[in-house]
Amino acid sequence: LPGERQAGAPVLRPRKTARGFRYNGVMSIIGNIRELAASSFGLGGRMKRRSYPTMAGKANVYEIIYDDGEPVRVMNVKGTYQSATYLDERCYELVFGYHRAYNAMFSCGQPIRTVAMLGGGGFSYPKYLISHYPALSVDVVEIDPEVVGIAQRWFYLDRLVEEFETDATGRLGIFVDDARAYLEESGRGYDAIVNDCFSARVPAMGLATAEAVHAIHGRLNAAFAHSIDVRPEPGTKILVDAYIEDYEEEFFLFDT
Repeated sequence: LPGERQAGAPVLRPRKTARGFRYNGVMSIIGNIRELAASSFGLGGRMKRRSYPTMAGKANVYEIIYDDGEPVRVMNVKGTYQSATYLDERCYELVFGYHRAYNAMFSCGQPIRTVAMLGGGGFSYPKYLISHYPALSVDVVEIDPEVVGIAQRWFYLDRLVEEFETDATGRLGIFVDDARAYLEESGRGYDAIVNDCFSARVPAMGLATAEAVHAIHGRLNAAFAHSIDVRPEPGTKILVDAYIEDYEEEFFLFDT
């Protein structure tokens, strides 16, 4: 239910889909051929592609060899990676560079002990924070219970909860809710808020307004940091410029 902390995994509904991988104009043709083979037939005898219906569209989960030569599991929605995880013992390390850029918040000169993550996806950054910063707690706001279930089943969220005993310690809160509504209604304060809400390549419009930025500012403690994922796509310059302008009215911005 919206706003409630979810203790168990939502029921997943795998669906059979036609094999194949549509070229999306971003990855190379060779890369797409490699993904087609990996997602259709499995990578090194591991998992084949699983597909799940989500609010953003069909999510395909499968394994590939990433740019660094390591096997990773990805969640692909509409030709865009929504999340990725290394496998097994490296499952808490970060695959994407933009996730590593979020660590700039630790350079703000103030201790960060509480973090709100807007947009859970495969829980890549929350997993990293919980496993690397023992004194830190994270609340994750993810609007889609299906995505939370995918993270639990395929992206090692269940392992994190068990290994770090987050239910007992309270270090990880999971809220199935709209991020804007959560900010306006929860009343909780945080040392840092990370905005990773997007659907495919489109940012969450509910968080791209001056009112939403003000709500984010209102949930930050006196010593605050706020990280946002801004990755301009062709034809989005006006939107991105307006987005940044709203943030400049509330925050001191620096580029990582």
